[in-house]
Amino acid sequence: MGFCGNSTFWDTNLTLNASWPRLSQCFQSTVLVYAPAGLLWFSSLIYLPYLLCRETPVCGPNTWLATTKTVLSVLLALTTTAAVVKEVLHPFSWSGQDDDFQAIDTSSTVFSVAKIVEGLSFILTAVLVQVEKRCCIVRSGVLFCYWLMLTVCDVIPIYTYVILKTYLNWL
Repeated sequence: MGFCGNSTFWDTNLTLNASWPRLSQCFQSTVLVYAPAGLLWFSSLIYLPYLLCRETPVCGPNTWLATTKTVLSVLLALTTTAAVVKEVLHPFSWSGQDDDFQAIDTSSTVFSVAKIVEGLSFILTAVLVQVEKRCCIVRSGVLFCYWLMLTVCDVIPIYTYVILKTYLNWL
């Protein structure tokens, strides 16, 4: 059993020779999670030292926007932590393949690592918001690019869940 368990990373038949292009569960749990997280972490290597070494004017009190961004980032981090705990306690989830539901093993390392990376990225966004607030920066290009890329990458799994009607198992 490899990093992805019983799921293949790339399946040409699934992607090119199907009624609609599908991506494997392993691809969705690696590339679509690690690409936005990698963008955030690598850009933070440059952006955080820039913010910390910058001469900052005296800022006003905490704004509702910075507080909302921080609270939402922490809530998303808690949600991914709950998902990791759920995967540890219940290692099987349902995934539809060709309109019939079958169990796939999510106890493989890839699913847990993806959620942990995602949770740490949400914590980093909360830290960046607080550092930017201290430096009197209201809008961040780094965070905008991260949230935009995360949203675009999350469209594919959501589309897959809707098409395969996997959401019915959550009700």
